[in-house]
Amino acid sequence: PSDSVMHSLNEVGTRIWELMDGHKTVAEIAEALQLDYEVDKERVLEDTMWFVERLAKKGLVSIP
Repeated sequence: PSDSVMHSLNEVGTRIWELMDGHKTVAEIAEALQLDYEVDKERVLEDTMWFVERLAKKGLVSIP
C-alpha cells in the first residue's frame, strides 16, 4: 500500500526486537544486551528504554 513504511534496524535494534517476546521486561532485555555487548548497565537500560519508547510511538509495539 502507498502508506506503508519500511523500518530498518541496526545490529543492536535487531537484537532488541528479537528479545521482545512479550514476556521479558525492558530491564531483562537490557540485561541480555549488557551481556552481549559488554556495556555499562545504566547506559544500556537508558538506551533500551529510549528505543522501545520510539517503537511504541511509531505504533510498532505496545508498552503495558
